Amino acid sequence: MKLFILSLFVVLVFFTSCKCLKSQTSSVDGKEITKSEAEIVNSSIKDTKWKLVKLMGKDVSDKNAYILFSSEENKVYGNTSCNNFNGLYELNTGNQIKLSKIAATLMACPDMIVENEFMEILKKVDNYSINGKSMTLSKARMAPMAVFVASEF
Repeated sequence: MKLFILSLFVVLVFFTSCKCLKSQTSSVDGKEITKSEAEIVNSSIKDTKWKLVKLMGKDVSDKNAYILFSSEENKVYGNTSCNNFNGLYELNTGNQIKLSKIAATLMACPDMIVENEFMEILKKVDNYSINGKSMTLSKARMAPMAVFVASEF
């Protein structure tokens, strides 16, 4: 009887540990992946110059705006079409992103519309997605606020 109870205990511990391992997974594009796979996916956003091509659904590909997520010290920097900016970012599972301490130079430019919208979006976004050479920044499950394409340095 003691052997049966011990065996039952071992089986319960085994099944409980399997559930714990399964909870360390997340979902990317509807596919379940492990935490280490999520880190690999998150690394594809890093150290790539992402050129801004759409902002709130409007084409801005003629502007020189871009964003770059550096793998060194989780710094983000770029250009808003006129001024340079920098700050910090944090990536979490499920393609969650948090930007903080964003600061920018204060040059006056003839057209500040793209600049102002881009800076407002950087304050609001909380997730990203990558599809090939395209990246989007969004808030919750809303339509993409900004669309980027990978470009050369």
